[in-house]
Amino acid sequence: MQPLTFGKYTLQERLGEGGMAVVWRAKLFGPGGFEKTLVVKQIRDELAQRKEFVDLFVAEAKLTVSLTHANIVPVFELGMVDGTYFLALELVDGPPLNEVIDEGPIPPPLAAYIVEQVLRGLDYAHRRGVVHRDLSSANVIVSRDGEVKIVDFGIAAPVDARGVQGGSRGYVAPEQEAGGAADARGDLFAVGVLLWELVSGRRYDGKALSIPSLQEIVAKATAKDPERRYPDAAAMLAAVSRFLRSMTGATTQAELGTLVRRRAPDLPRVSTDGSASDASASDHSDADAGDNDAPGTAAGPRTVPVARGDAARKSQVTFATRIGPPPPKPGAWRRRLAVAAAGSGLLALAALGGARLRDASSPTPLPTLPKTARLALHVAPAGAIVTVDGKASSAGVVELPAGRHVVLARAPGREPASREVALTAGGAADVTLTLAPARVHLVVRTEPPGAEVVAGDRSLGLTPLDLQLAIEPGARLKLKKRDFAPVERTVDVSAGAATVDARLTPLPRGELTLGALPWAHVTIDGEKRPDTPLSKVGLAAGPHQVRLVCPPTGKELRFSVQIDPGKETRKVADLRDQPHLVEE
Repeated sequence: MQPLTFGKYTLQERLGEGGMAVVWRAKLFGPGGFEKTLVVKQIRDELAQRKEFVDLFVAEAKLTVSLTHANIVPVFELGMVDGTYFLALELVDGPPLNEVIDEGPIPPPLAAYIVEQVLRGLDYAHRRGVVHRDLSSANVIVSRDGEVKIVDFGIAAPVDARGVQGGSRGYVAPEQEAGGAADARGDLFAVGVLLWELVSGRRYDGKALSIPSLQEIVAKATAKDPERRYPDAAAMLAAVSRFLRSMTGATTQAELGTLVRRRAPDLPRVSTDGSASDASASDHSDADAGDNDAPGTAAGPRTVPVARGDAARKSQVTFATRIGPPPPKPGAWRRRLAVAAAGSGLLALAALGGARLRDASSPTPLPTLPKTARLALHVAPAGAIVTVDGKASSAGVVELPAGRHVVLARAPGREPASREVALTAGGAADVTLTLAPARVHLVVRTEPPGAEVVAGDRSLGLTPLDLQLAIEPGARLKLKKRDFAPVERTVDVSAGAATVDARLTPLPRGELTLGALPWAHVTIDGEKRPDTPLSKVGLAAGPHQVRLVCPPTGKELRFSVQIDPGKETRKVADLRDQPHLVEE
């Protein structure tokens, strides 16, 4: 097909079509030869006039664009061109897990590594109040570089959503299938099913795995009663990580990339104009209609049906890497490569009938391009530990090979921050990572109780205090109570929890005696006291604010008084004409 201009994007290839959207491979061009390949997902024309569908489409964008994590496919933009809403998303070079599983079981350490990455993405989303609600092997993509990314948050919802239908059959938790609450534990049920399928290489049937430690994880994650499952993704992640640490040797992203490239090689595809083209990247469609291409068809991407809901309702995930017949059995990729090579020969013979072929032995020389790019890293706070693709780095300008890279920053007492960046040869990019304070469990107790706890300019409440909050590492808390000396404490939040105990020291005290002509209501430091005459009221040493109001005259007088330790201070006010203090 001829490229189409769509706003600032050039639509190069239609990857798939679903019940709500049409998905394109697209390019974004910029100055200095800049270009980026990505996915553009357009709302279907016939739905663009229906508010409920537009609202769903926009809701998906709002949910996903707020999630910035190495294990979640990012949304770059929500926009509108000529009345058509669209999303711009990252294009991932790799297949979904269901196609990798079709090739047979995955070694347990790699299966656990994949699930560990999925849980990292879910833990991040759950902590921001979003559950996926449709997690399955079709909605997890593994790239040929070994990256693991969750896609299709199209039916995601806030964690307290109830009664919303959706999800892929076999992965849906019992309470969600019954229309109950869809909380984070429903996603963990799906992860348990996914782990079982990765290890067994077949659809989940509930039978026990042969590896007791993994079976224990699966059994807990897929318990029918949500209360018996892991309480959150972080708890399940810790269990999976413990299993990985018990294995001999470390499981790496590179090992996963090797397996993916072996099981899903980059196959040539025949385009509609008869030419062969590379098609190696998965799309992110929410497709919801149509049957697969008939066996042998090579004119477009293959669509893989995934059952959702009842049997009459189907969903499809379209991947540009796949053509022709249904998912292959183990070993079929090698046969496909042979068929693809033979197909290339047939295309050449057909072209000899009238088309002129370029001499493959004399290729047109390409200009030499730089193979690296410059990445400027900005991290706050300074001193955070920075890694690029798992290797130690530092803030500033670094030179990296062209391609995708994951930048991760960590610091004690702060939430880790990560960003994936695609670098073009000879280009440059900027990445800024700001590490937010981590949420900690803070307990503050004072003797006597009732002291105000202040962090910076924020009042946290009165002691005893027990709460979860985000607080800066090394923050200083000020404990204040009237008539007691203020106390400051530095909080160590590196362990994720902190307890502060303080005994407040009473300030030295003096006495205040007040008189007024004719008489007055009395307020000291904002606290109402008995009317004048007021004799020998005990107050902490130091300055105090006094307010006298005389109802008979309507006059008022405000003044500050200094109380000295162990002494009586006397003040008399004349409120009859011009309010003033009377000299003693």
